[in-house]
Amino acid sequence: METTLLPQIAFGYGRVSTAKQGLSREAQTEAVQRAAEFYTGSTCAPHVTDGAPPSALEMFFDEDTSGGIPFAQRPAGRQLLAAVRAALLNGSSVTLVVTKVDRLGRDTVDVSQTVTLFESLGARIVFLDINVDTRTAIGRAEFYEANDPATARPTGWQLVSLPSIASAKEDTTETPISIADLMRPKV
Repeated sequence: METTLLPQIAFGYGRVSTAKQGLSREAQTEAVQRAAEFYTGSTCAPHVTDGAPPSALEMFFDEDTSGGIPFAQRPAGRQLLAAVRAALLNGSSVTLVVTKVDRLGRDTVDVSQTVTLFESLGARIVFLDINVDTRTAIGRAEFYEANDPATARPTGWQLVSLPSIASAKEDTTETPISIADLMRPKV
């Protein structure tokens, strides 16, 4: 029996709300391109959507757009959803690469609904900032854990690293760290 591989198409999504954020269109495109090449196993030349047929990597951008606007209400968000549906209907395997979760949106409910929609269509989603691939069970669990407001730490709290054993042996003047110290809010 012969195995047929599905054609692989990678889509990238970026959002640039202000120039001050340091997440330029170029930086997002470069990061998505590297990831798309890794996940699809082929060289991906970025192609920004302009009505032409999709290439190995098709980028969608919402410029000067707030993350507070629901994903499906953004122009590039609507175009991306349509392109993913079309690619899947044509029998392609689709990977959506996003540099940061907050590029999809600032509202956890909207982001979760958007990810669920792409997953229900059959698309794989890769978030580079949290190193999550929703095609795997662990990836889905990590994504939903990371976006669950009930599991988020309150603002102002930080993780505290315990000193290493080597440094503890060298410096005996350091006060031991207790669980209460670990739970104390950042000042």
